[in-house]
Amino acid sequence: MPESIIELKRLLKQRTEELETCKERLRLLAGREEGSDITHLIEERFHTIFQFSSACMSLTFPDGRFIEVNAAFCRFLGYKTDELMRLSSEEITHPDDREQVRKLRDEARKRRAASYSIDKRYLRKDGATIWGQVSSNWFYDEEGKPIFALAVIQDITARKRIEAALRESEANLASHALELEAANRELEAFNYTVSHDLRSPLTSIGGFC
Repeated sequence: MPESIIELKRLLKQRTEELETCKERLRLLAGREEGSDITHLIEERFHTIFQFSSACMSLTFPDGRFIEVNAAFCRFLGYKTDELMRLSSEEITHPDDREQVRKLRDEARKRRAASYSIDKRYLRKDGATIWGQVSSNWFYDEEGKPIFALAVIQDITARKRIEAALRESEANLASHALELEAANRELEAFNYTVSHDLRSPLTSIGGFC
């Protein structure tokens, strides 16, 4: 995983911990202006990281509707921001991967898994299929109900194409190996037949001497 992605995840974890700490302070401040200032500061810092990150990022409601998407994610899928915001995360997911994603989302909604990672295919606006490695983290209220999910998506299309090419190459090699093995068996059988046929006349001649 690129260092930029690792660093981004570290920053997000740090900001999440800061938010939890500030939530505790807000409970103590109970309506004092300082609490509002802290919340606003954290929101600004998070929004800056989110929008200007080189990694693809999205915020979604528990049902998969987008709350916010960043510029990198829009470029990844070939949509303008307003176009992408009218879609859901399921609509841009390849049909063959939707069922698996639904199961993971259901598990997260029930808080059986607050985070998950998956390699899945996306559908670009131009119709192309691309691959993304998705790291999704879910956030819950005090009652344990899901509020939103934050996803960080890494473009792994090139890697998947290389893996597919290697699999195809290995399959071709295996096929050629089987063909060679069959040819060797045929050659051995032919050699045995020729050798046997050559010995037979000699045996017959020997019988007349």
